[in-house]
Amino acid sequence: MRKRCTVVGQENNVQCYFPTLAADVRYKLFRSYCSSIYGCELWHFNDSDINNFCTAWRTGLRRVWDLPNITHSDLLHLIGEDLPIYDELCRRSVLFIRKWFFHTSSLVQFVTNYGIFHARHKSLIGSNFHFCVSRFNFCSSLFFNGCMNVSNTIVQHYLFDRDQKRVFLAQFFRDSLSLRDAAHRSPCFLTSGEISCIINCLATG
Repeated sequence: MRKRCTVVGQENNVQCYFPTLAADVRYKLFRSYCSSIYGCELWHFNDSDINNFCTAWRTGLRRVWDLPNITHSDLLHLIGEDLPIYDELCRRSVLFIRKWFFHTSSLVQFVTNYGIFHARHKSLIGSNFHFCVSRFNFCSSLFFNGCMNVSNTIVQHYLFDRDQKRVFLAQFFRDSLSLRDAAHRSPCFLTSGEISCIINCLATG
């Protein structure tokens, strides 16, 4: 919840100091300066507060892109061509667990092994690991052998699982947002108001 409040404050700063910048530039600033999720590797994925954090993150994306509040959540990360924030949290957690699993310290290795193989869902490490294995359907034996590229595996799962129709809609969204920003700066065959009407229709499509 503390991280949620931090992110909301940073989002407000971006909106306050850079309101006239193009939406894609504001998004880059958002990704660079509002990604205060250091320490998320130790968050418990069974905690409902993570959903509250993700909701605040998506609300920030709507504001950065200047989209209606009713914009479907599944379009937001597609517009930015990024992983959904929940999957990004999972990716960082698995990378953290892998680092501990192959740590040079035998004590750290022992604690990690015990959490994964014995304590399982009674352990933060074990619970998060088995949650991510189930979510992304990756082969745990490859992970234990050190043969798995965690980031690539999660990204490929996301790319395979996403709806291509939504991808095309998000691409049209990006083009419309760029056109709207251009219409603000110079005359266009459509006014910024007309383009905003199109975007509002797409938001619930």
